[in-house]
Amino acid sequence: TQGVSSAASDVYKRQKLEDDLENILQAKIRQNLYDALVAANEFDVPKAMVDSEISNMKLDTATRMGMDPKDLKEDLFPNETFEEEALKRVKIGMLLNVIIEDNEFKADPDKVKQIIEDRAKNYKEPQQVINYFYSDEEQLKNIESISLEEQVVDLLISSAKCTDEELTYEECISGNYQG
Repeated sequence: TQGVSSAASDVYKRQKLEDDLENILQAKIRQNLYDALVAANEFDVPKAMVDSEISNMKLDTATRMGMDPKDLKEDLFPNETFEEEALKRVKIGMLLNVIIEDNEFKADPDKVKQIIEDRAKNYKEPQQVINYFYSDEEQLKNIESISLEEQVVDLLISSAKCTDEELTYEECISGNYQG
């Protein structure tokens, strides 16, 4: 029985690696699409929106570092460090909103359900996680936003001029590849 257990574990590990690789590749495709979208649409954005995004990025960085956001000091995380990425994020958000409005996209309940189930499958009690997403309005809105974003990505992919590249597994997971 140990051989069966080991084989099942190997299948699970392989599936996990394949899922992780698929997620990485999808993120790379999405990022390349967004970069091209921003490059093709030059426009000014309100400084207040960029400042707000910088603030959000600082809080997120502090939280990921285990810091209390109240202990944030300007010299620890200068605004200039985040400015370029914040500007890009704001532009992407604005462009995505225009595409969503122009195409009258609405959150697809089936897609929302699929996204929630995909996230829940990684937990010990998936049904509890599913119930949590559906009972928390803010979490559900976040998933609906992801569903809308996926519709935009699908639209962009269908109209983009794409080129395929072969990458090794290591290139994909390293995060260093800039396609």
